[in-house]
Amino acid sequence: RQRVLLVDDEPDVLRGLCQILERADYEVLCANSLRTAVVTIRNEAFDLVLTDLYLGDTDLGVHIADVARQQRPNPPVIVLTGRPTFDGAQEALRSHVADMVVKPVEPQQLLATCRRVIQATELGRRNQELE
Repeated sequence: RQRVLLVDDEPDVLRGLCQILERADYEVLCANSLRTAVVTIRNEAFDLVLTDLYLGDTDLGVHIADVARQQRPNPPVIVLTGRPTFDGAQEALRSHVADMVVKPVEPQQLLATCRRVIQATELGRRNQELE
């Protein structure tokens, strides 16, 4: 089973997204803050990180991508946002986020994005090994 770290500061959203992923047979760990997510990602391996762009009043989920890039193997990060802005998208790109999904998200769209990002990451790793 592929492991996903799911980060959102809204309990209902976190619960709903967790159910979608678990029904698709992902092993899901949830975090409700940037601080908790950073500690978790430093201590455990994940195949994917899904995070809300805005965590609380001051934290940005894209900072998790910076921490994720330092891990080996480094999991791809998908950012979810209910408030898409140019600045948010720009910050996500700077942080090397794999994709950005606008909430509310359709379950099938979310799962398709997760599969695509995980497959692209695995393919990239295999290509690197071959080189």
